Amino acid sequence: MELDMAHIGRRLKNRRLRAGLTQAELAAKAGTTQTTVARIERDAVEPEVTTIRKLATALGTTPADLIPEEG
Repeated sequence: MELDMAHIGRRLKNRRLRAGLTQAELAAKAGTTQTTVARIERDAVEPEVTTIRKLATALGTTPADLIPEEG
């Protein structure tokens, strides 16, 4: 089972919206920038593992919840 690090954008956006956060609010909670969140949500960048951890923590979830599995 491989992890698809390049396509977490949709999962991140869904969880952010469920949490009722804007991109800027999530970025502030995660210690990153709104531009970074937007680029990840568009799958324009492959985020660093540390960034995924920070975003997951800010959303009250786990990194594994944000990273889709390829089967």
